[in-house]
Amino acid sequence: MKRIAKRTLSAAIILAAVSSPLIANAEEGDVTFNGKVVASTCVLKGVNGTAQKTGVIVTLPDVNVGEFNKTSLLAGMTPFTLELENCNTATKQNASVHFEGPEAPNDPDVLRNTIDAPAGGASGVGIALFEDNGTDKISVKPGVYSAKQAIVNGDNALKFKVAYKATEGIALMSDGNVSAKAIFDIAYE
Repeated sequence: MKRIAKRTLSAAIILAAVSSPLIANAEEGDVTFNGKVVASTCVLKGVNGTAQKTGVIVTLPDVNVGEFNKTSLLAGMTPFTLELENCNTATKQNASVHFEGPEAPNDPDVLRNTIDAPAGGASGVGIALFEDNGTDKISVKPGVYSAKQAIVNGDNALKFKVAYKATEGIALMSDGNVSAKAIFDIAYE
């Protein structure tokens, strides 16, 4: 037993001696990481006057197929807002919003109606998002943001509009329920 212990100890000493030059030749260095924590530009307070940030439902008015205008293919224009609070404009003075969700098959700038016709959904219609002026459409394609809106110190409301949009022409529309969901993120400049 003593011989095995001596051999093991001898092997360990030899191994340490052989590997010492390798360890001695290792390179050393250091790195310093710098950064800065800044005050947030704004905090999302809620949507449409609620304190909710998710799960908010904006209800559009009931419309009939005959209300769609043949030139714009829109009906039921409805305003909505994203409320911001505690805005600090020391470094950023504008906000823009990216909305994204499932795209309508024939109009990739429009949100798809997620209720299928067999389940009682309207066909040939989706949900379009607009700037507050109601004419400039906001695409729901990845990476596309709304126009910049100026923000001030304190509370702000980013204003938008939403409407039904015929996505396949009025002749191909059918009545039914419409539902579309968008996620959004706010960028500050």
